[in-house]
Order: sequence, then structure tokens, then C-alpha cells
Amino acid sequence: MRLTQSLHIELSDHRSVTVTPRRNARNVTLRQNGAGELRASVPYGMPLQHAVSSIGTLLTRLPIRTATEPTYSTGDIIECGDTRFHIHTQTYRPDKVVVTRHGLEIGIGVGDRLDITSIATHRAISGSLCRAAFAIARQSIIPQAIEIARRTGVTPTRWDIGRGKRTLGTCHADRHITLSCLLVFLPPHLREYIICHELAHLTEMNHSNQFHKLCDTYCQGMEQMWNKELKHFKWPVLR
Repeated sequence: MRLTQSLHIELSDHRSVTVTPRRNARNVTLRQNGAGELRASVPYGMPLQHAVSSIGTLLTRLPIRTATEPTYSTGDIIECGDTRFHIHTQTYRPDKVVVTRHGLEIGIGVGDRLDITSIATHRAISGSLCRAAFAIARQSIIPQAIEIARRTGVTPTRWDIGRGKRTLGTCHADRHITLSCLLVFLPPHLREYIICHELAHLTEMNHSNQFHKLCDTYCQGMEQMWNKELKHFKWPVLR
């Protein structure tokens, strides 16, 4: 059997992994998301047994990570620049989490029948925050990206906004850049780091020493510090 569509595989150690074949993948990659779920990308058409064997090898190298869940309470306010997300209780859709928007004020309304302490409700709130971020991302992120591109003197063919959670930015072969809507939750200097990283890929489509030297120039000497800070950033959504 060759892999041409996504499938869910149960492993011999009782763990499971979602496997997605990708036409642009050259190798098997494996990651564990914030909820502890295993996801693998494999080259399109790879034999199933070859994929399972490769995933097994990668599992032995994958650090054990327990699920980390963001927690929320009624009254929480998440400030992201000029935008504020306010978590509150609502009664008109008592079994749902709903999003409302009034200018730069975004309400995340938790139905009064939901248990706000439960993992299921936390995940629903996280999903609503992500959807709200996607709705405002273009007006929130793209102007900064355009200004940074003007400063560095390199410009992509176009800017896109994506819904990626683990991947915060992508520079495509046709020189267009996709930025994750989750950049909405980052402070401006960490957004700048992601944008500079992708702009550097327009010249160096790799992670060589030359790439990092160029990226550091775009980041005005702050690449390593910002990269370290990003790794320790406490996200208000599940990744």
C-alpha cells in the first residue's frame, strides 16, 4: 500500500499517529503538538511499511512531552498591541463559545452551561481565539510586514495569511510568503523576527550560516535573542 491520503495509524506501543502524505516532502518528519498528538508528514506515494518503519525510528528520538493546555477564566483579557480579547460569559448560546467583535475589542463568549474549567471548553476557547486572530490578521500583520520588507529592500511576490499553528511562516518557491495568523498574539518585535526570517529565505532558501547572518542583519543584530525569546513565549492558544 502506498500513501496517497491522510490516515490514522495505531502503533504497537498503543500510541497513534496521523500520517499525511505531501508532494513536496522529501523525508519523513514527526512532531508532537501541544495536546500530545503525534503527526507525521511523508513523501507522497511512500510505501506504508517504509513510512511506519521511519516513524518508529523517529519516535525513539522524540523527546517525551506531556500535553500543555492553556487555561482560561471568565474576565481574562489578552492584550495584543491595540487588540484586546476579552473572555466572558454569555447566555444567548449557552452551549457554545462565540466570538463578537467591536472594533479592536474582541469578545470570546463562553456559554453559561459550559464548564470553563474543563479541557473541552479550554480547547473550544482556544479555537475561537485562533479564528478571531485569522479574521484580523491581515490588517494587523501585513502592514508591519510591508514596512519591514521596505526597510530590508527585499519584497515577496505577495503576502498571505495562513492558519498554521506550529509553522509561523513559510517562504514558497515562487517567492510568496505566508505568515500564520497566530502572529497576532506575538509582541511586535517577535513578529518582526518571524517576518525577517522569511524575508531572508527570499535570498537563502536554507538555514546555512549565510542565511543566519542575513537574518541577523535584517533583525538588526537581535536574531539569536529573539529566537530564544520566541522559544519561551507563553502562547494564549493551544499549539
